[in-house]
Amino acid sequence: PFIAQQAEWAIQDLEGVEEVEIELVFDPPWSPDLISEEARSQLGI
Repeated sequence: PFIAQQAEWAIQDLEGVEEVEIELVFDPPWSPDLISEEARSQLGI
């Protein structure tokens, strides 16, 4: 999927990153309950 490729490119551009492996998983299904407290704060939720 294109989103995985974009993530890989962005991560490879970070200093100190030597190798990137993206694994998409669909279990458990995503829900807003999985958002970290930091992300909730940044999103204002």
